[in-house]
Amino acid sequence: GGSGAVHFTGALPHDEIPAALALADVYVSLNQFGNLSNTNLEAIAQGKCMLLLESDPETHVDMETAELLPEESFPRVSRQNTAERLAEILNNLLADGSRIERLEAEVAGIGQRILSSWPERTAFEIDLILGTSKAP
Repeated sequence: GGSGAVHFTGALPHDEIPAALALADVYVSLNQFGNLSNTNLEAIAQGKCMLLLESDPETHVDMETAELLPEESFPRVSRQNTAERLAEILNNLLADGSRIERLEAEVAGIGQRILSSWPERTAFEIDLILGTSKAP
C-alpha cells in the first residue's frame, strides 16, 4: 500500500543525484555488485538513512564492506527474500520515526570519517605516487 511513497529513479546523471537524494527519507540500494558504488558514496556523504543488500559469501561481494558500513548503521536487506525483508525494514523504520534520524546521524559520522573531498584524495594519491605520502 505504500507504492505512492516509493520512487524508483533508475540511472540518473551525476548532477541530478544530490537533488534526488535530498528528496529521500530513506535511500535503498539493491546493487547486487557492491555497496560502495558512487551513488551509495554520494548518499553516505549526504548522511542519508540507507538500506543495503547483505553481503554474498558465495560470490564474495561486500564481505569486507561491513567494517566500513556496519549493519547497525546501514540495515541490510536479504538477497533471498528481498521484497519481504525490505518491506519489514521499512515498516520498522516507519514505526519508530526517530530511528531514521538516528541512522542519518550515524551515516553522516561514518561519512565524515571514511570519505574525503576530491582535492584531498587526489593530493593524497599524488603524494603516494611521489613517495611523500603518510598513510591516512
